Amino acid sequence: MSVPTTPPRRPAKRNTSGLHPLSPTNQASSSTSTSALSRHPSLTHHDPAIDRALQLSTFENNYSTEDFISTLSDKLIQESKSNPGPFDPKPFLSTFSPALDQLLGLRSQVAERTKKMETEVRRAEREYGRRLRELDGGFEVCCSAVLGYFGD
Repeated sequence: MSVPTTPPRRPAKRNTSGLHPLSPTNQASSSTSTSALSRHPSLTHHDPAIDRALQLSTFENNYSTEDFISTLSDKLIQESKSNPGPFDPKPFLSTFSPALDQLLGLRSQVAERTKKMETEVRRAEREYGRRLRELDGGFEVCCSAVLGYFGD
């Protein structure tokens, strides 16, 4: 007799609306050279490798989740192993929490970019259809003219 198991509960979605310094509404534009992660006041493990990992370009080509998580946590794991005593999650939280907020900001940038590109594609498709109809009409006029010339 098997015991029915319930699926694990999904974590609640993070509320990033104005409560966190790295929320998309509080971030500077993406063209700024200073990363939002480096401006986070509670970030005690500032690492330029993490700043680079949290750029949109990181996710544009061959992206590995394992490499990304490794970039965020390798130094923290080494530091945690070198410290005697119980596990301290605070350094991990102070790294992963702002990183998650930065990723949510990247998600909204990608959604906005996707929406703009879809709009441009629809416009280009309409223009292409219009141009095909013009060419088809011109072809019909040419055919009629040629047939009229030889038909006489």
